[in-house]
Amino acid sequence: MTQPNASRERYKSKFEVYSIEDSLNTIIYIGQGQAFKRSSVWLTPRKKEQLGGDVKIGFRVIVETKKEALDLEERAIEKFKPKYNKAYRASKILGYKMSQEQKDKISSAMKGKGLGKNNGFFGKTHTKETKEKIALATKARKGKPVSEQAKLNIKLGWIKGEKNMENPERSKPNAKIILDSISNEGVRLTTVEVTAHRFVLAELNTHRAFSRNAASSRAIPTKKIRQRVLDDPAYPVVWGTNKPGMQAGEPLNDEDTDKAKEIWDYLRRASIFGHEKLEKIGLHKQWANRLLEPWMWITDIVSFTDIDNFFWQRCDEMAQPEFKAVADSIQLAYYQSTPKLLADGLWHLPYIQDGEYSEISQYAEDRYNEEPIKYLKHSKEYVTIIDEIQVVYMKAISTARCARVSYLNHNGVRDISEDIDMHDNRLKAYLHPSPFEHVATPCKDLAKIKRLNYKMATMDEYNEDLEIRCKRWGNFYGWDQYRKELENENRKNFVPNLPELSSITQKIQEEIFTDSRQIDSFPEGLVKWK
Repeated sequence: MTQPNASRERYKSKFEVYSIEDSLNTIIYIGQGQAFKRSSVWLTPRKKEQLGGDVKIGFRVIVETKKEALDLEERAIEKFKPKYNKAYRASKILGYKMSQEQKDKISSAMKGKGLGKNNGFFGKTHTKETKEKIALATKARKGKPVSEQAKLNIKLGWIKGEKNMENPERSKPNAKIILDSISNEGVRLTTVEVTAHRFVLAELNTHRAFSRNAASSRAIPTKKIRQRVLDDPAYPVVWGTNKPGMQAGEPLNDEDTDKAKEIWDYLRRASIFGHEKLEKIGLHKQWANRLLEPWMWITDIVSFTDIDNFFWQRCDEMAQPEFKAVADSIQLAYYQSTPKLLADGLWHLPYIQDGEYSEISQYAEDRYNEEPIKYLKHSKEYVTIIDEIQVVYMKAISTARCARVSYLNHNGVRDISEDIDMHDNRLKAYLHPSPFEHVATPCKDLAKIKRLNYKMATMDEYNEDLEIRCKRWGNFYGWDQYRKELENENRKNFVPNLPELSSITQKIQEEIFTDSRQIDSFPEGLVKWK
């Protein structure tokens, strides 16, 4: 470090840390900057006025690099704590709020500055030579090509925090096994957590063999979903040429692929811009978030006993590439997983880890000890045996965690009481039955049903088999779903609630239905059964 002298040229490309003192020689401000600039301009008349008028230069230290200047400035600020430095950190004023007194002082000092006769250029004009230089500089800037990205930044403004679409850390279609079970009868039940492009969700939902719970755009806060699209946007797997039919042609050439990516990203940024505006005017997330869905990833929990047809359809080259990538990921995870044998009477419980069973058992025992004979909301019967209470709670907790995919918080902290509260007071109370489908137990009647398949049954046994299929299995084979234990899980006798159907609604409400009665008074062709 050296003390500066009068030669400005000597200190070009170097940096300076300086202080300003008041009339009592107290340091009131510390700053830094390029030495050749700061040697004469850091204490202007305007700055003197802002700092109280009677101020002077204190110390000045020349260093070689910007980093050295920042480090020295920060140490000096920490040591002297000048009252006009906004924060005790070099070049950082985040979180600092000026008092009203400071604001008024600045406002008073700035009034009239730079206006009329107070403007330094008042009454002056540029020389002809200067005007020519300005014209040449402007013309040179106009001749420079502006990139598409620069144009986009100008139109939409810079979006902070976004990542490049070529970022190798971006998500990809993926599947991981959450739980893989097999019954004594050899029927396999698998639960998979899938990451997929949001725009293929409609195709995934066509597979009725799946029990599914997907992250809902309606449930995720706008800021959170916008940040996900900024940090980790979804882009097509391939950029194929257009042709008749559902399958694309050959990939676009490199130049057109770059253009397609640029346009796709332009639309993404425009949607982010609009999404933020919609949030500011107060539009609810169930509409605002839809704007970002083309660039979103979706998390989907899928449980199934039958998967072969899905693989035949979606692991084919004719499938949409983004969906094929998902199907291939599920296929890879499925065939590399070894299912665990689950004995009759036990339950397939996704998202309950092995280490949690003792904690849940203790929780159930504590609840039992508080009130040994207690009516639990989870069961229709009085439960007084701790083992049964544990099963009830485990089913409730697993169901709630399958439902929580909507909030994308499976990586967060587990809370048993919150899970049970969600099961009782949100899922069960308001009858949201889909999460209950992932929790299941091996079917006790499977052996008898297998005999029916070999035509070793009477018609009565066959009808009984159909009753079992309809009431207990749902879309699984060989497993009883927890959903089938819910009262009114598949509600009947809907009463029309549209004003246009008020006459029909009134008739339904007036009539008393019996199991065998058909309502003849309805309009022709309309039949109502109990």
